[in-house]
Amino acid sequence: MADHVLPPLPPSDSGSLARNHFDGYYKRSARDFWKDNRVETIPETPFKKCDHEFKMVVNGAQCVKCHFGLTGPIEVRDGKLYHNGEKLPL
Repeated sequence: MADHVLPPLPPSDSGSLARNHFDGYYKRSARDFWKDNRVETIPETPFKKCDHEFKMVVNGAQCVKCHFGLTGPIEVRDGKLYHNGEKLPL
């Protein structure tokens, strides 16, 4: 079976879909290409900062709430991380 390099898909952002012209690279406009397909846009939501509460796991520590983890010589005291006796600013 021969390798074939497929051309990239036309963009599906709202600006590209609003334009209805052939841009020279794609054989048809983005609106024509995506018109029969469901285009689902996922809005970006602001990242929520976690008030970490860590527990010890194999080879490191992991947050109980968001599952962020670190490996290495880390200590956990009262849910907070310590390294060489100093509290880490997390």
